[in-house]
Amino acid sequence: MHLHLFPPPPPLHLMPFLLTAALAFAAGILLMRRGVPRAIAEFGGRLSQRWAFWRRSCDRACRDGRRACFESRGSGGLGNSAFDDYRRATLRRLEDEAVEFRKFLYGLKRAADAGEFDAFLKSRREGGPQAS
Repeated sequence: MHLHLFPPPPPLHLMPFLLTAALAFAAGILLMRRGVPRAIAEFGGRLSQRWAFWRRSCDRACRDGRRACFESRGSGGLGNSAFDDYRRATLRRLEDEAVEFRKFLYGLKRAADAGEFDAFLKSRREGGPQAS
């Protein structure tokens, strides 16, 4: 009986596949140790920050007249300046209404909280459950 300490090598045509699989496995382990979901979220956060900065700077340049508007070059604007002005004014009005609505909701929440707090104080004064 003949004993082999090591198995016979795989056929040569499988070597690139096996090498790629081993490298992918090692990379996967390294990425899992670092935390792939966290890394993806960090990358997405940086990407969205850069996009927001670029968009703000483009909007600023459009308002100042230094550059033709991004919208009129095919990314949402139709090239009709009257319609683009109307759309911009409508969006601005909607944003203002959204701010007013958020303020209104904040006032409602504050009033509800004040009512709950007043009821709590009233129950404490009337000898309700004591806090420990």
